[in-house]
Amino acid sequence: MDTLSQLKTILNQEFGIDINNIESQSTIQGNLNLDSVDLISLVASIEIKFQISLNEEDLLPIETLQQLADLIDERLSHA
Repeated sequence: MDTLSQLKTILNQEFGIDINNIESQSTIQGNLNLDSVDLISLVASIEIKFQISLNEEDLLPIETLQQLADLIDERLSHA
């Protein structure tokens, strides 16, 4: 399963977002309607699932789900 698909699964399981409503260009705070508390939970789930560490500086430029998937893939390639 690719990273984007795994992120969709996390969003579905953690926040009840219908996978069919999640696109690669969905904006995390806009289209997906996640608030700052949700983002903290999402980051924690990502860190556990992918065994990586993300900090605030990493996440500041991230707007879309695809950008987040790309960041995760980049981190995994350096692990």
